[in-house]
Amino acid sequence: MIKLIVSDLDGTLLRSDKSLPPKIFPLIARMREKGILFAPCSGRQYESLRRLFEPVQNDVLFVCENGGAVFYRNQLLLAEYLPPDAVEKVVLAMRRLPQCETLLCAPDCAYYERKIIPFSENVKRYYPQNELVDDLLKVAREKKICKIALYAESGAAEAGVESYLNGAVPELLTKISGFDWCDTTGRETNKSVAIDRLCRKLGFLREECMAFGDHMNDLEMLQYCGHSFITANAFGKLKEYGFTVIASNDEEGVLKKIEELLNE
Repeated sequence: MIKLIVSDLDGTLLRSDKSLPPKIFPLIARMREKGILFAPCSGRQYESLRRLFEPVQNDVLFVCENGGAVFYRNQLLLAEYLPPDAVEKVVLAMRRLPQCETLLCAPDCAYYERKIIPFSENVKRYYPQNELVDDLLKVAREKKICKIALYAESGAAEAGVESYLNGAVPELLTKISGFDWCDTTGRETNKSVAIDRLCRKLGFLREECMAFGDHMNDLEMLQYCGHSFITANAFGKLKEYGFTVIASNDEEGVLKKIEELLNE
């Protein structure tokens, strides 16, 4: 029996225009009736997720910052923080890539130091609680950072951010999380670690978990859960792992699969 359903958002549950299908809200109510807990699981900030799911915000768990922070009913349940010296190294390394931008993410706010469009517009979309600062190095020393987001307008893969940072700051792990984004976390921090900690806390088994994703930052989560699916629009490399493919995000593949489960 499924007890926990976790779903990535961008490219998975959300449509390509970044909108949330309204049908998810009655589905969440049906899941609750059947004793199934739903958890949006994203690289986004908590406040961004809370606003998206505002009508049902007290009925879902929020796995934010790619597992760096978990919220329930506006309370921070779990958090994983990066070593300040490693955060400083990322800031300094990224300053040597002038075509890229850096965002330091604390559970309650995201910090950036250059107001450049379209980067700043993306910050406001995905990190509504944000602050423009004079020096990210000062933030690295004074704030508890759970994730670092890296933006490259030309494309994260094309800019080589992943390989560059994994070489420059090997104590942390950088992964492509979207066309123009990479995320840097602790080597032991990802969506699956957060889900595992939640399952241990709630007494759920891996076999009782269902996951949906579309990109490489979903890989560990998909491997952890007993029932895992990727959307037809998923990143090509992710499809090589043999997960079951469902309809695309624009065809509401996640909703259809959940409905199928609830109707069984």
